[in-house]
Amino acid sequence: MKIGIIPDRAGEESYSEKWQEFIKKAGHQVEIIPLDANNLNRLRSLDGIMWRFKHLPDEKRLYHILSNYAEKILKIPIFPDSPTAWHYDEKIAQHFLFAGSPFPFIEGFLFFSYGEAMEWIASHPDYPLVHKLSSGAGAANVSLIRNRAEAEEMARRMFQEGVYPYSFNEFSNAKNLRRRIGNAWTYFKRGTPPLDPHFYQIEKNYLYFQRFLPGNSFDTRITVIGDRAFGFRRFNRRNDFRASGSGRIDYTKAHIDLRCVKIAFQVSRHFNFKSMAYDFLFNAKGEPEICEISYTYLDRYVYNCPGHWNGALAWIEGHMWPEEAQVQDFINLLQTR
Repeated sequence: MKIGIIPDRAGEESYSEKWQEFIKKAGHQVEIIPLDANNLNRLRSLDGIMWRFKHLPDEKRLYHILSNYAEKILKIPIFPDSPTAWHYDEKIAQHFLFAGSPFPFIEGFLFFSYGEAMEWIASHPDYPLVHKLSSGAGAANVSLIRNRAEAEEMARRMFQEGVYPYSFNEFSNAKNLRRRIGNAWTYFKRGTPPLDPHFYQIEKNYLYFQRFLPGNSFDTRITVIGDRAFGFRRFNRRNDFRASGSGRIDYTKAHIDLRCVKIAFQVSRHFNFKSMAYDFLFNAKGEPEICEISYTYLDRYVYNCPGHWNGALAWIEGHMWPEEAQVQDFINLLQTR
């Protein structure tokens, strides 16, 4: 079979390079197809397409065009497919995805009207709340709203001038000037965008809060790829309530609550996700609830897991790159066609 791979812009880690390695090792042909309109005819000769698009606005837009073109016009599979990725890096989409489902997703409060938002804030007694922009990775664009005044100010901003992603919390701190310069240099060297908030599209005319779950010093990340579940814990950033992006990882198998593994498998099967990372927190009753989901993630954290569970919750020892698991499943899908 001939599988097309669109090169990613990942910098330190490259999914596309590892995909190439595992596809060739399985005895199939790889065709590298840079994302360009002039390459559209080359897509017609492929058996499938793989592309790790990220949370950048131009890539998200192009993915939705490409996935529809592949699935509906060319009638060939793409990884990730639409069920897996249409809600990627969009908290509002995830809010709708889980609405009315039997799965424990942290309660959210979503408003598309300034008046309704302010009316709800005026009557809501429970603080703090977690405010989130729809987009954002690594705990960016997430803040703690401590009282009614802060909630009203955030509502005013979201329904008036709007908010640029990556323009508040640690990203607006002047101490990060060196990091910003470093990101700009990375842009020129690798072709990846700088972490400049004005590179992103302004977010406005909606307001999204999630219920705050106190007492969580870590979250539990479960990554499900097909019939495999990898798990680790991420401890919060120091003096912060957010765990994503902290880099403080615990890979101890015995520390993973198997309820999280079971729920992650159930959700992936229900929605037919090909690859999904789930972030779990625990409520006041000690029950796990899903905070966010993402089809893609840093591959080395998954590889560092000492093993994984299969769908029957049997433990399989050994490290595995997520790209290898994704290639195995994608080739199986193509062969069944």
